[in-house]
Amino acid sequence: MTASLPAWPAMRRGEGSLARESAAWGDYAVVTTRSPWALAEGLLAASPRAVAIVESLERAHLEGTAARLAGAARIAGLGGGLAMDGAKYVATRLGLPLVQVPTSTSNNACFTCTAGSTRNGRRDPQRGAPVPEAVVVDDGLVRRASPRMNRAGVGDLLCSHTSLVDWALARDAGLDVDWDDTLAGETRAMLARLAALAPAVGRDEPDAWIALLEIGEPLAPWFLARPRAR
Repeated sequence: MTASLPAWPAMRRGEGSLARESAAWGDYAVVTTRSPWALAEGLLAASPRAVAIVESLERAHLEGTAARLAGAARIAGLGGGLAMDGAKYVATRLGLPLVQVPTSTSNNACFTCTAGSTRNGRRDPQRGAPVPEAVVVDDGLVRRASPRMNRAGVGDLLCSHTSLVDWALARDAGLDVDWDDTLAGETRAMLARLAALAPAVGRDEPDAWIALLEIGEPLAPWFLARPRAR
């Protein structure tokens, strides 16, 4: 029997969703990068108390970012993987609620509770970031990202082909692994949806870009249930 999955917030999407959702964020701070911020700043219902531009995921840099944002009531990650990982790190360090706003479909960082930080240039991920209060996907904002960035999300989904093989090898070797047969079945279903969607992604159809996030969303609770999963 499979245990029930932890709750994960439904993706809040649609044209103008960033303006609608940000109206309720209160005294919030934004963690972002330069290009996404330039596209999204004018869409916010109210200005944040502070904006931190993430230059890297080096822990020393993120610690400084967290110190500058102390006093905020909420952290909003806005951008791609760099911004969302940075926001997860800062929200964890400050013990604050988190909102994630992907501005492209380049990765699945908004659906995991691990911040991909580094220490002295070496990968040193921080586990246990808060489950976001919301993942806000503004269709109009995502469509303004470059097609190359939006197509890149296919890679985060395709890597599950290899993950399935790795899991089966580890299971057959008797090792303690994070996945089980139910998750493997969910992953195969996700990959089947991706295969059906691939032609539309290749044609750069905007609705297909959004669908990449919708494909990855159902697996988000599994990342929370199994914090070691990558």
